[in-house]
Amino acid sequence: MPKPYEQIAVWAKGCALQAQAGLPLLDIIESSACFTTRKRKRVVERLRSGKPLPESLMAFYPDLSASDLSLLNAANRLGQLPNGFELLSAQYFLRAQVQSLVFSAFVYPLGLICIGIFLIGLQSVLYQEAALGAEALVFARRVALFSLVVYVVKKLITLRPPVMSFILRILPPARSLSRTLAHQRLVWVLREGATAALPVQETFQLAGESCGTSKSMKKVEVLLQGLFKGTDFKTLFLDFCRIFPKSARASVAVASPYDMPSWADLLMRKFDQRFEEGISRIRQLSKPLALLLLSPILFWLLQYLWNVMGRELIERLQLIPG
Repeated sequence: MPKPYEQIAVWAKGCALQAQAGLPLLDIIESSACFTTRKRKRVVERLRSGKPLPESLMAFYPDLSASDLSLLNAANRLGQLPNGFELLSAQYFLRAQVQSLVFSAFVYPLGLICIGIFLIGLQSVLYQEAALGAEALVFARRVALFSLVVYVVKKLITLRPPVMSFILRILPPARSLSRTLAHQRLVWVLREGATAALPVQETFQLAGESCGTSKSMKKVEVLLQGLFKGTDFKTLFLDFCRIFPKSARASVAVASPYDMPSWADLLMRKFDQRFEEGISRIRQLSKPLALLLLSPILFWLLQYLWNVMGRELIERLQLIPG
């Protein structure tokens, strides 16, 4: 079963620190307490037998996605493995933050439901009415069943990151945030590849695989085919940049691969800004959205409260003389 986002983020951060300290990749893998001993041994055996890094790390799938493995492979190929782990950790921490915001938004409406159950039970105890107690018991059973469903869904999403990744891809504004995460990987690989003077074809191939989206791979294929035919790089790169939203495109002319680092630096800063805006938007919208999703339960609760407490209040007001 895949690991939660926080656990992967902490593991990647630890790997980054070990890689910065100069530890070999084999030692880093062997000390990865995040994964089972069986998986670690499988990765180490594959690496020692000379198999490629992506194929060796496939033992960590589905804890790490295919794009995660491609990112680490690209970072290793570029000689930037510590920074690759650092980027992976930062992205998983961001996903964990989004997940926490979504779940915490349901605390307030669920709290209102629990208060309603308490009021119905209190009313039945104070007036010692069997009917009210029966109503409270029926309502409590239904809400308990609903709470159990919410808990199970939360566990499934928390323990099955692919489910949460699917939600991030289909729900705005989380969808925009998910795309920005993929684009950040792509731009990071392009920047490091250009800085390391890696061949252009290999750089874009690694970047497309690290991004992990079908659209990015198609754009990379078009660019590589254009380079093979001898098309001007500037023209091909302008067409390639259409993969990014207009608001995220950098206004830096890229006439050759040597111009990509400055272009990538500006774009990475824009991505950081979009992350802050996306988190702020999710924080603002998550609570109203959770309240809207639970509004049928809350309306049902208000109806019960009115039937139980409102009716009793009206009867008592009618008994007041004058």
